[in-house]
Amino acid sequence: MEIETITEGRTLLKVPKTRGQPSSRDPVFYNPAMQLSRDLTVSSLVQYDPKIVCDPLAGVGARGIRIAVELNPEVTVLNDLNPRAVELIEENVRLNDVEDVCRVENRDANALMHEDELSGRFDYVDIDPFGPPVPFLDAAVRTVRNRGVIGVSATDVSALAGRYPSSARRKYWVEVERVEFYQEVAIRTLISYIVRTCAKYDLAFEPHIAFFQRHHVRVIGEIRRGARRADRALKQLGHLLHCRECGYTSEREFDRECPRCGSGSVARLGPLWLPDFADRERAERGASDARELGFEEASELLETVAEEVGTNPWAYDIHRWASRLGLSRVPSLTSVLEGLREEGFNAVRPHYSKRAVVKTDAGPEEFEAVLTEVAGDSGCLRK
Repeated sequence: MEIETITEGRTLLKVPKTRGQPSSRDPVFYNPAMQLSRDLTVSSLVQYDPKIVCDPLAGVGARGIRIAVELNPEVTVLNDLNPRAVELIEENVRLNDVEDVCRVENRDANALMHEDELSGRFDYVDIDPFGPPVPFLDAAVRTVRNRGVIGVSATDVSALAGRYPSSARRKYWVEVERVEFYQEVAIRTLISYIVRTCAKYDLAFEPHIAFFQRHHVRVIGEIRRGARRADRALKQLGHLLHCRECGYTSEREFDRECPRCGSGSVARLGPLWLPDFADRERAERGASDARELGFEEASELLETVAEEVGTNPWAYDIHRWASRLGLSRVPSLTSVLEGLREEGFNAVRPHYSKRAVVKTDAGPEEFEAVLTEVAGDSGCLRK
């Protein structure tokens, strides 16, 4: 295994040289493409000032050691089941002179979270597996303290976003399928699963910052104890009804036929987390902290996440809607955003898309009216 030394943030890391896409078959797992995700984690956590941290799936220790170096906690527990990974973690701890802060373990992640002497006292627990976080969430939500914070990553986006509905059903107990706002569905599916996992133990989960970035979903939020809080969190789950023919989407239940076009081909997606997936103040503070740390890309992403607060739990693809309406031309993203704002709606291009996609609090009929007006075309609904 060939090793190189790199820098992430203010942290030096010895990592395996990667050739092509990282794989679970690699001797030690490290994904350089996830540096932005780690920048986002560090900058998002500044406001929480965690003192006791657990990274039970540490790999080379990139995320956990960055927290130890850049956030100055009192204790950081770094763990991996792979002995070769543990060797690199120990080297990286020494390289960054944080031996007095870091404790390195070579155990099963779930066993560590259940049995560690600090179990139940962790201020922050980070779950960042290769694949779904499902096998580790029960232990994670129980090992963090009341009002502690967990960060959860999921790279099995094909399941979360509905490309493989049967996989989503088995892993996350949801009914989803691929729709044009699949990133939104993926974020809300993961939050829904965390909420339902917490509820089993009379715990409530409140998402503070969530994003879809480079084929993975990341959620950071707070755990609160109490059956009533858990019940209130569960009441925030629901379904989106999405017409496969015309794109009409609604949180409100309706009969088998789409109220917009009359089609009977309607998908019922959920249970999903339906409120905002971020707290505006938390996201804005994270963006500010990222800027101070020099993480410009992370700052811009978090600023956009903050701007999305107050919009619908779905998004509109301008090109697809223009095609469905039979418009003679496709208006620009800028003109549609301005048109919606002039009508008093919140409107933003979501953080997860570089395409002509809009997140807004306008309903389908209102979006259609603005799109048609901006296009200067009466259009015709294609059934």
